[in-house]
Amino acid sequence: MSAPVDFEQLTIGTTAVSLAVTKARVCDAATLRFGGGDIRYRFDGVAPTASYGIPGLDGETLVLSRPEAIGMRFIRSGDVDGVVYATYYQN
Repeated sequence: MSAPVDFEQLTIGTTAVSLAVTKARVCDAATLRFGGGDIRYRFDGVAPTASYGIPGLDGETLVLSRPEAIGMRFIRSGDVDGVVYATYYQN
């Protein structure tokens, strides 16, 4: 991974959301860190539900390729909103 070029912070509530497409499409990689409440996510562009998707726990970190970042979708899976901190990188 090379230099960080952008950042965004998303609050994850009861409606599925994605990373900013304009940022994800131009990155070579991205790192995500989860904070706050638990979430669920998917990489395939389909919205997860509160009970279906990959669990994302407070403090967890992921490294994504560009296609994964573009397809990433999130939703809250507990009683408290989660937060996703995304840093984008370019070579």
